[in-house]
Amino acid sequence: MLSIGKKVICIRANWEFKAWPLPVRTPELYQVYKVREIVVLRRGAALRFEEIVNPSFQTNFDGYGEPAFNHKNFVPLEERSNTMIEEVLSEDFA
Repeated sequence: MLSIGKKVICIRANWEFKAWPLPVRTPELYQVYKVREIVVLRRGAALRFEEIVNPSFQTNFDGYGEPAFNHKNFVPLEERSNTMIEEVLSEDFA
């Protein structure tokens, strides 16, 4: 489940911004991002990230605001504890 503060991985990065008048920074494939905002739009939920901040402007789709990215292009990052990783690395596989 996605929530603010959760880390996600970009699994699709085929962004099309024909309707946007300004250059926009976009998420890159297989990169990790931290959710700073979840936006409910007419066409579904979209995400904004701490690592990517774009200018706000008027669009034909959702009015005025900063671009947000379709949640279907991201999956939650499962964070493993350091203790668990250390235990696996220290196991004797002989």
